Amino acid sequence: MRSGQSRTRQQYLGDLGEAEVYAEFLHLGASINYLTQSDSGWDLHLHLPSDSIDVEDASDLRAWDLSGRVAHVQVKKQTSTKSPGLKVSAVHGWITGTRSGVPTFLFVVDGQGNFRYATPKALADWIDLSSTPAEGESSTTKLSMFDYSRTKFRQVLQVWSRFPNALLYSGVIDDLVHGNGVVQPAAAIDLIAEVALGWLNSAGISYTGLEGDWDRYAGEFYAAADFPDLQNGGDEYQKFRQELEERQDFHNEIGLPVATYSLLPDTEASRNDALRMLRLIFKTAATELA
Repeated sequence: MRSGQSRTRQQYLGDLGEAEVYAEFLHLGASINYLTQSDSGWDLHLHLPSDSIDVEDASDLRAWDLSGRVAHVQVKKQTSTKSPGLKVSAVHGWITGTRSGVPTFLFVVDGQGNFRYATPKALADWIDLSSTPAEGESSTTKLSMFDYSRTKFRQVLQVWSRFPNALLYSGVIDDLVHGNGVVQPAAAIDLIAEVALGWLNSAGISYTGLEGDWDRYAGEFYAAADFPDLQNGGDEYQKFRQELEERQDFHNEIGLPVATYSLLPDTEASRNDALRMLRLIFKTAATELA
């Protein structure tokens, strides 16, 4: 006996795509603490692994450590050419959660089962562009999204879960880590200078024109990038020193606040956190899409 209802192949592919998003996070070594389904899509709450892994690719991996870091993923289905809508109030909540250490990613599955995602930074920028009242719903047409690559996203997830406030605050990190293994020297110098400047200011170290702590620490920040096109002593390093000096002494910029990536009051300890963050950012940036 027929129920009078029907189902399309597009609906089938959309549902399958949603399930594949769930499976992807299992491949990335995450423990899915729980998931719920509503009219707005699936909510996945993830307990993340300590390191970037691909369980499906590492057949000899028998066990792995989970970190104390978590993430939230909203999965929405796009069943037509129209971009799905988002409740502005919900996105505000996601950004608040990100600032508290739980980054939210939006995954959108199209009618063919393919999916793309938006990071918390893209969602925050979308909020800034939206003129919709907080209680309303707005189209995601202007939301910047990235094509999904497991190789790339597993690294991106590590950066966002470790340093969410730094990525929300900075205007360059999110785009930098999504590059296809290529980092433009100008973009790299901009980021290193932003991080170094924030730490130097917090430590009360300014440029004097003489050999000393400023030069030593500037060199350490630059070296943390560990990128082939950025070598100490070369032309790019001199450009970095000049930009760092000008931004601190002539433009009085504050740089990236230390509090966005470290809760440690000791300046040396917070410097280690800054260097650790830069290394992870450039490792992710060097990862090619696959």
